[in-house]
Amino acid sequence: MFPSNALAVYVHIPFCRQKCLYCDFYSLPLSSLKDRKMGGVEVKDYTTAVLKELATYLNFFHRSGAKNLLRLSSLYVGGGTPTSLPVEQLSALIIGCLHKFAGVKEGISKLDNGIEVTVEANPETIDERYLTQLRKSGVNRLSLGVQSLDEGLLPALGRRHTVVDSLRAVKQARQTGFQNINLDLIYGLPGQSLKSWQTTLEGVLELYPEHISGYCLKIEPDTPFYQLFCQGALALPEEDEEVAMFECLVDRLHRAGYRHYEIANFARPGYESVHNQVYWKNQEYLGLGPSAHSCLRGVLPSQVWKASANRESGLEERELRSSPVRFANYPDLTRYQRHLESGHSPVEFAEVIKPELERAETLFLGLRLREGVSKSAFQQRFGLTLDQAYPGVRTQLIQRGLLQEEGERITLTSRALFVANEVFREFLP
Repeated sequence: MFPSNALAVYVHIPFCRQKCLYCDFYSLPLSSLKDRKMGGVEVKDYTTAVLKELATYLNFFHRSGAKNLLRLSSLYVGGGTPTSLPVEQLSALIIGCLHKFAGVKEGISKLDNGIEVTVEANPETIDERYLTQLRKSGVNRLSLGVQSLDEGLLPALGRRHTVVDSLRAVKQARQTGFQNINLDLIYGLPGQSLKSWQTTLEGVLELYPEHISGYCLKIEPDTPFYQLFCQGALALPEEDEEVAMFECLVDRLHRAGYRHYEIANFARPGYESVHNQVYWKNQEYLGLGPSAHSCLRGVLPSQVWKASANRESGLEERELRSSPVRFANYPDLTRYQRHLESGHSPVEFAEVIKPELERAETLFLGLRLREGVSKSAFQQRFGLTLDQAYPGVRTQLIQRGLLQEEGERITLTSRALFVANEVFREFLP
């Protein structure tokens, strides 16, 4: 992991109005928080906690001379459902984060053009007033959880919005000045047919968003869908139909002029997600909030390492200063806030990423991008050629029709896109 020129920041909002049946992210339905409290901790205090966590890191970066990490490249607010919060509270959090980085002033008019600020939203949680306030707070990219334009499928997912809500939300986002909108879609849903999926795609293209994400439904443990799946009560499409849905997605969006730049992501030219490319290029990022993950190189505060409930022992200081370290906060709102209030780190887990794992992650994350991985950049980064690091693997995958060489880059073949994990496993240590 090379140090970044600027820092990508993710803020987790662990609240939603109702948890979707397939969701395994850490979130708390606001209806479960009596009087908006959880363990005696006010939800409104969440903004204070996140800003305190950010200030702690920025102060450390300043003392450490890590000037690159004092510059913001992107801010991504996800969840949960960030827009389940009152807009005044969410805006205060966004403005507070922007203010803590040098050179960023209040208001969209003074926001650096190069900084992408994304907020995830569910269609039923926003209106013109809410969107106007987000724009004034500095948000310039909206990611809407549409999922489907088939009215009959939404209730079975635990979604609270309707198709009309989705259409209205996009229209109001345009009216309030959003020029960069992503629509999240899911295929492989219970009861979904290829025809239903095609109808959703046509409806989405009529909205002409700048960016479209299309994910195949994944049944995760500890979700209601997983329980139904184990009981044989979830009528999922067959795998060949899921493949047909993916191929339909790729073909239709290509014909509509979208660039297929990552396995599940499509953009009009120039609208690729700045923030998410940080993950796929295996660069540094900072996560704030309960359950949020981070990865930094050489600038990890010692108190974060020492406070981690799970960590390797016996590491020397020089190892922490030269290696990338991945760490994650407690996935518990009350514990997260109380640690910060008492002056302690909210980090639960930290690990040093060994060179062999960093090489593997750089490869399989990079292969998610349609541009693939540069062989020369890999050698420059790790001091090894691909064939030295993985003898015979590249040739074998090419022979199996899963990998291809385009000049000095290696990329997944079209055939490999839907079964990419088969390729990625070949590089794991």
